[in-house]
Amino acid sequence: MEKIYCGSGKIINTRFGDIPQILLFEEDLTKIKNYMEDTKQKSVSIQVKPKRNQEEGKQTHYLEIVQWERKEEKQPEKQNDYSALQKNEPVINKPEPIEDNESDDLPF
Repeated sequence: MEKIYCGSGKIINTRFGDIPQILLFEEDLTKIKNYMEDTKQKSVSIQVKPKRNQEEGKQTHYLEIVQWERKEEKQPEKQNDYSALQKNEPVINKPEPIEDNESDDLPF
């Protein structure tokens, strides 16, 4: 998948501490909207990452859309049949037969 970049940002110092500030242009919002429409998602996750070469007074971070696809995992087959529960019928577990083994005799 090709990375999708959508904006920039920097950390500003305030009397309340450091606060991240991001800058989004109309084209960045269009990228986000197109990604959401293409993937049929109702939300988007965006990571704020530091730039390698930072300059004083310029944007120090960039934004990247987190792209992931839901992988359909094959569900393991169920060991018990619970269809009777859906029909409000009693579930009866049949015990396995016990084999007679003469070597298991205890001396007392």
